Amino acid sequence: MMKTYSRDGDFVNKKISFGEKEITLSPSSPFRYINISFTDGQMINDGTDTETVTVEVVNGLEVVRGSDPSNATVLDYDGDVTVTIDGVETTKTLSNGTVSFDLTTDKPAGSTIEIVAESLTDHPAKSDSAEIEVVNQ
Repeated sequence: MMKTYSRDGDFVNKKISFGEKEITLSPSSPFRYINISFTDGQMINDGTDTETVTVEVVNGLEVVRGSDPSNATVLDYDGDVTVTIDGVETTKTLSNGTVSFDLTTDKPAGSTIEIVAESLTDHPAKSDSAEIEVVNQ
């Protein structure tokens, strides 16, 4: 059995070959993947410590072929991404496929801040989520 992937507009097709027989799953995945990363994943709950969050739109074809989204090529994409931070939805504007912003908190130690990059305004995309741990000084 052999698997191959190809881009078809906004999506990635997956073709599975069994000797002489082929099956194409169309579409199997969006072409654009959203990736969230941050400085170190921890934030002191003093209201002044900042954690820089970066949201990127990366090449989904590379991801379905086995690359980790954090190592995939960032796409040259300008547009809006919907980001939810602890249940509060906001829109961030991507430039050249990326946007960064800082967070601070005074939540109690032991809690987390959940970040979900849900969707792009004008293209389908695979969402991503991450959590930042809140710690004492």
